[in-house]
Amino acid sequence: MSIKKYTKKESRDFGKYLIEKCEGDTPYFNNIFDFIPTEKLRKFLLKSYREAHFVSNLVNTLEIKYTMAHPLNEIQILHYAYICEALIDFTVETYLNINPKTPLLTKTVSLTTNCIIDSNLKNDIDKLWQIRNGIHINRAVSDELKFFKKMTQGHDDLVVRLCSSLRNSANNNVN
Repeated sequence: MSIKKYTKKESRDFGKYLIEKCEGDTPYFNNIFDFIPTEKLRKFLLKSYREAHFVSNLVNTLEIKYTMAHPLNEIQILHYAYICEALIDFTVETYLNINPKTPLLTKTVSLTTNCIIDSNLKNDIDKLWQIRNGIHINRAVSDELKFFKKMTQGHDDLVVRLCSSLRNSANNNVN
C-alpha cells in the first residue's frame, strides 16, 4: 500500500482544517469551574477540559478505530481523571481540612460521608480512577489492558456532575 505524499501546503491546509473542525465542535464551558476561587486552578481545569474534548473530537473527525485510537483514548481518560482529582483535592483541602496526599478513594468516601457527593457519583469517580490506574505501563503490560472508546464515554458528564455537586456544596458553605 502506497501512501500519498502531500505538499507542505496541503499538509498545512489539512492541519488547519482538522484543528478548526475539532475546536469548532468543542464546547467552551467557561462557567463550569466558576465556583473555584483560585484563578490559576480554574484556568488549568478549563484547559484540561477543552483538551479532553479536542482529543475526543479528533478521534471522531478522523474516524480512528480500534487499536489506533488507544493512545488517544488514554489521553482522554487521563485528562478527565486529573480534572476530577484536582477538583476533589481542592474540595477536601478547602472544606474538610483533609490532606490532599490522602488516597483518592479515601477522599471520595469523605466527600460522600459529608454529603458533598452522592454514592452514585462516588462510584463513577472510583471507576474512572481504576481505569486511569490501568494506564500505567507496568499495569497495562501485566494485565494486557487496552483502552477502548467505550472506556472514554461518560467522563464529560461525570465532570459536569462533580462540578454541580461541588458548586452546590460551596454555595451551602458560603450561605
